[in-house]
Amino acid sequence: MTDLPAYCLRGLRKADWVIDQAVIATEAFIPDPRTAKTRSDGGKETSINWEDTAEVEKFTFADKQNAQHGLARLATAAILHISRTVPGITMPLNCERQPLPKNDYHGNIVYSAKVNPKVEKMLAAALALKGQFVPPSSEPIQ
Repeated sequence: MTDLPAYCLRGLRKADWVIDQAVIATEAFIPDPRTAKTRSDGGKETSINWEDTAEVEKFTFADKQNAQHGLARLATAAILHISRTVPGITMPLNCERQPLPKNDYHGNIVYSAKVNPKVEKMLAAALALKGQFVPPSSEPIQ
């Protein structure tokens, strides 16, 4: 998790991923189980954008399919702290860059293949609670 920006953004594509327009729901950070089949380490991914510049917020909001209900801003240090403090599992979370053809900012929070489903949900809840809700702008995004 070195050489990464201080923050990442997670698009909130479902209304129930935001509670009372203030709190990020656990479900926003549950990893996609399908990604484990394509990874050599068997990890599961939660897609994010790395906030390299101030423009990344606007770029992420422009993806209406994935950011329709706002964004979760999460400190990279918080991800690392959560990962380091889980008893009995060494580094259950990791972060990576994984640029896409039209998204140089793309990356993932990767849940270790060693994490059982109950702990996975607890990790997602911990990430969600550390996330800052960024509401969708009322201004049109160009």
